[in-house]
Parts: sequence; C-alpha cells; structure tokens
Amino acid sequence: AEIYTQLERSTELRPVMERVVAAYPDSELAFIYLTSALFDLEDHEALERHIAERLERLPDDGQALNARLELHLARGDLEAAQRDAAVLIEIPSRDPEYFNQAAWIKVMRGDADEQALRWARQGAERTSYQSYPVLHTLATVYAELGQAEEAYRVLLQGLEVSGRGLDAPDWYVLGRLAEIYGLPEPAQGYYRRLERPENERAVILSSWALAQQRLAALESGAS
Repeated sequence: AEIYTQLERSTELRPVMERVVAAYPDSELAFIYLTSALFDLEDHEALERHIAERLERLPDDGQALNARLELHLARGDLEAAQRDAAVLIEIPSRDPEYFNQAAWIKVMRGDADEQALRWARQGAERTSYQSYPVLHTLATVYAELGQAEEAYRVLLQGLEVSGRGLDAPDWYVLGRLAEIYGLPEPAQGYYRRLERPENERAVILSSWALAQQRLAALESGAS
C-alpha cells in the first residue's frame, strides 16, 4: 500500500485496500489509505459510502469525521464542512488541529467572529504557540476582526516559529492590516503577491482565495 501511495498509483491501491478494509473494518491505517485513493480518483460517491460505513461503527472517529469534512470541501460546501469542524472539536481526542481548522473555515466563509477567535486561541494554546499554521490562523482572525496590534504581534510570533521570512499566507495578513490603517493600494499590492495553489483541492481553503475576495471588494469600493 505504501509503495502504491508513493508512486501515486491509486487505481491499483484501491482494490487492495478495499479488501483490507473488508477484512479489518476498524483499521485506521486501512481507512486512511483507501480514503486517500478514493480522493485521488475523485470517486466521491464511493468515498461517501466508505466514510459513512466507518462512522456507523465509530461515530466519534476523528479520521472519518475529518475525511467527511474534506469531502465537503472537495464539493465546495463550506457550510457542511463548518458543521463537521464544530463536531470534531467536541470529540474525545480534541486534536489541536481541529480547533485551527474550525477557526479557519469560519474565516473562509466570511464569518470570523468571537467564536472563531476562541477556537483559534485554543489551537494556539494547545500547540504552545509553536505551530506556524496555527499562529497564522490566529493572526488572520485578529486581522479580520480589526485587531491590528494583536494580529501583527501574532504574525511576528509565527515568523519566529517558522524561522524564515514572510511566507505567502503572511501577505494576506499584511494586506488586511493595510486595510485597517486605510491604505487600500498597499493592501492590493500585498494581496497580489499570493499565488493560486497548484493543487485544486487546496484552493477552497487558501489565503489566495481570501486575497481574491479582498481584491474584488477593494476594486468595487466595498468594505
């Protein structure tokens, strides 16, 4: 299975893992491999059945719930993804990434609010403020809420943790800060520095997508 996955031979991997899942239905590794193959093959109907069968046996399974969330995203359904994100943060494992994910989806839906901020803070706290992606989410939520000083402080924390210079998502935060300070032209310049992700599945949750929304708003004169 590992060889097929590394070689991106999902067509060959699928029947192998279907037999393994049938023999060991509660195996997490088998579930992950088959899920990966079905996503690569874009067989969403089979994937939906595969996920539902596992959730019927294991209703609090984080892997299955997260796979269902990813399926919603693949179908462009942010609202359904948000519902699953809210479920994930309540399951016993309470993975810090689930809090980060829930907050980020709210941002992508244009719904950054105090709840998103609480989730983003919980993600940061549960990773001891040492995860760049989590700190980026927190900085973005602060920026969306107009809290410029907090957004900039967390942005700097993220850069320190990452150990590198400004990354693509950081330009979005800087763009939002420029807007807060009434500087639309620099904001547009920052937004244009983001590039569309090569992986189409990544577009729906990308900072690039957010930047496109802000560019459209600025060009139309909307706030």
